[in-house]
Amino acid sequence: MLEHLYGAVLLSHLLTETPVPALGDHVTPTDVRFQAKAVDDVDDIHVTGLAPGGARHRLSIGVRRRPKLTAADSDSVRLISSYLTTVAARWPLLQSRRWSLALAVASVSVPAHQLAELALAAAATGSNSRFRARMTEPGRPGRAVLGRLDQLDALVAAALHQGAPDGGADHAEVTWRLLSRLSVVELRLEGTRKEDRSHSVGRLQHLTPSGTPAEGDALFSALVEKAGTYAPAGATVNRQTLLADLQGLPGLRDGIVLLPEPAAPVTKAPSKPSEAVAPQRRTAARIGPPRELWPPKRHLLPGAEQPQVCEGTVVVRHGYRMSAFDALTGAALWTKHTAYRGRPAVGGGAVYVADKDRYPLPRDLRTGNKRSPLPGQIVDGLAVHHRGTLYAPDARGRLHATDTASATRLWTAPTGTLVTAPVQMAGSALVAVLEADAQPPGAGPGQVLALDVDTGTPRWPRPVTLPGIEQWTATEQAVHLVRHAAAGHRLTALDTASGVRRWDRSLPDAPVAKPVAAGDTVYLTTRDGTVHAIDATTGTRKWTVRVGTRVTVPPVVAQDLVLVAGHTPGRVTALHTRTGEPAWPKAGVGKGAFVSTPHLVGDTVWAADRTGRLHAWNIGTGRPLSVRYQDALWDVDLQGTPTVTDGVLYFVTRGGDLRALRLT
Repeated sequence: MLEHLYGAVLLSHLLTETPVPALGDHVTPTDVRFQAKAVDDVDDIHVTGLAPGGARHRLSIGVRRRPKLTAADSDSVRLISSYLTTVAARWPLLQSRRWSLALAVASVSVPAHQLAELALAAAATGSNSRFRARMTEPGRPGRAVLGRLDQLDALVAAALHQGAPDGGADHAEVTWRLLSRLSVVELRLEGTRKEDRSHSVGRLQHLTPSGTPAEGDALFSALVEKAGTYAPAGATVNRQTLLADLQGLPGLRDGIVLLPEPAAPVTKAPSKPSEAVAPQRRTAARIGPPRELWPPKRHLLPGAEQPQVCEGTVVVRHGYRMSAFDALTGAALWTKHTAYRGRPAVGGGAVYVADKDRYPLPRDLRTGNKRSPLPGQIVDGLAVHHRGTLYAPDARGRLHATDTASATRLWTAPTGTLVTAPVQMAGSALVAVLEADAQPPGAGPGQVLALDVDTGTPRWPRPVTLPGIEQWTATEQAVHLVRHAAAGHRLTALDTASGVRRWDRSLPDAPVAKPVAAGDTVYLTTRDGTVHAIDATTGTRKWTVRVGTRVTVPPVVAQDLVLVAGHTPGRVTALHTRTGEPAWPKAGVGKGAFVSTPHLVGDTVWAADRTGRLHAWNIGTGRPLSVRYQDALWDVDLQGTPTVTDGVLYFVTRGGDLRALRLT
């Protein structure tokens, strides 16, 4: 019953999206898993949450009413063994504070109180040697606490003797590792001490119709009942499923219930153009001309790369320099010289490049000051920052994952050869394309590898060999690769989970960019001006439409439309994703060729032609809007594609001027 009561407390945090103690005050819980043996050896309850930067945090909780915590007690040995297994398997994540351990006990457990005092001291000292030294200082711990440390050392020794892994450390180090990452949660849910229940009721009453304590108490009782149902089933519960399970409960306010998205109507695709369903016309909103946020910045070298925008900062690489500007005012923040010219990784309040010795050098986004150095070496231009982790290959055929907040190496995975491009995230996997195994370095990509994001373990038995890889896109379901073969170009799909080839088909001409995966369809454009829609599951062609004689950019999928910017003739075409039929009465015509992808801001499609004129159309009707801008000139092949963030187009002109245009 204690576990069910505590489960209800955790569900109250999940329902109200408030931090869970021991998971982190900056972490929002996203799901609670009961009897989580499939996830972790500490299997009573497992809580997952997200930090503001997107990093996933986990908390493994063992629930015991009054653990004896002695080596003579077999239950205590089994409990400690489960924690040691997690410590050995997850030590890098525990070091980075992305994984935490907790022991939840009844408030009257004296051994647990002593364990909590030891855990606080171990976490504060930072190493086993300093921890042991502190334990011997006069007057530091009481005799009872020292006795509990002796018991814990004996418990760890007994667990290791019975087969618990040590993670390559001696038993005293193992004891410190466990203590330094363990929180003891004192549960006040029974008898005369029910403060935890009262706090949960206070959180929950804000979700009730009248907001009264009585309604909050009734809602908590409903959560206790749900926990009693979830625990035996080993259920994983997120906020949406919990709200769905509570639907119809009188004590829950209707306004917070998440209703499922209405299913899209299934209709038969028209067999003839004349049978196409006319799109619903939207009224074009009145918009003003693009407005310069600030005067152009002329600090950059001609041909500077297009900017990256992150956390209110614009970062531009130009030659062997890197500069940062305030995204709202354009104020120059800093400029630094770099050892290489690769595109930097940006995220977590920092920008990451390789120094002259190829070590990752983080600089603060706003000040440019160096941050704590990160371990290992990287290949400049190939690092990716995603949800608090820097994924970076080195020049020795290895791929590293590093927690940037704690500078902790999470894992290192050998790839056997060199990574040729930044990795792509595909759900809980990351996908890397490698050089061909049997060819000399620099011969080109020819292998595909999928790794687990958290551990770096391979998802597939071995890398998949596919010679001639030119472009690729990874999703949670499949990896779509464009390959150049002797007989022409091919599009191949590999299952992300297994690496098994789903399908392989020929292409009539060379694709101009990587495939675009949206829903159950893969879209790509070829040099002959054709747009292809291919079923992502079977590889069969859904439709093919020629929009001109030449296209140089990938399609953009937005609001059930495929937007294609054409080079010859210079126009933007909108096609229905389902049928490929034209969605606009007339294509959006420019003064020159369109060599950069269009951008959707609200209901307006924006695109710049080769003469530097910026055009706008209403996405629902295709009606051109009477807004113009004349100086949007950049070289896509040399500088890349501009960035649109929060309705602002950030771009660098051919001459090296950094500009910002508000499009809303």
